[in-house]
Amino acid sequence: MKGYYKNLHNNKIVEINMSLFEKISKSDMAEILSVKKISRSYFILKMNRLKSIQSDVAKMLKNSSYHEIQLQSLEKADNLTLTILAECNSALEIGLISLKKSQAKILSQNKSALVLGKLNKISDLAAKELSSYQGNILELPALNKLTPKAFAYLNEFKGDFLTIGSLKKNHFKP
Repeated sequence: MKGYYKNLHNNKIVEINMSLFEKISKSDMAEILSVKKISRSYFILKMNRLKSIQSDVAKMLKNSSYHEIQLQSLEKADNLTLTILAECNSALEIGLISLKKSQAKILSQNKSALVLGKLNKISDLAAKELSSYQGNILELPALNKLTPKAFAYLNEFKGDFLTIGSLKKNHFKP
């Protein structure tokens, strides 16, 4: 048993920080993905200044072995790109500033953690779709406006952990 506990302490967090890039090409992504992975490590890919991502680059991410992918400046994305990202096995942090019902439905298919870090309001229909989110963690830290109905829908989330911004009584709009 002593050796077993020793091995737990050998786990490492490896962060690949590409936060200087506002655009990323397919060849740049191939180079990033070619970085040799160290066993028993947790890999985080940070691309926090990326304003847009092409669907072929998203496909490359989908097939990667990153545990966490951060796209904090990705404020808009088309449905195809979101579908591909939702199919990733990685925890996702996406900077969407608005969320349509169709996009919420797409993202609810992700089976890992999902953080929508810039979303400050959500419609009833989008909240209803997100309530069926299949992952274990759903975080909406910037959420500060929602209707009581949207709040009720989000509380139907069956995962392990739900964060709904910093709401106060006056943030609820009838």
